[in-house]
Amino acid sequence: MIACISPAELNFEESNNTLKYAARARMIENKPIKNKDPLSNQISQLRNRISELENEVRWLVNVVESSDMKDELKKRKVNVTNSLNQKKDN
Repeated sequence: MIACISPAELNFEESNNTLKYAARARMIENKPIKNKDPLSNQISQLRNRISELENEVRWLVNVVESSDMKDELKKRKVNVTNSLNQKKDN
């Protein structure tokens, strides 16, 4: 802020008020807050979940094509179940 004051005694009261106002204005602090749309946040989370599920489907296709299918599926089932339980808790 720029305050314009006069050195003349005639304008002392106005200059004094201007300086007081400038001092108060200088003390003002703005704290900007980013507006967040809850819908866009949910959409982002759902897109991430879709990506995770697509990756899981790709992995399962590869496991089915491999020879050690049963052991791998059991391990993956435990991991997926734990992951889903953690996400439900959050």
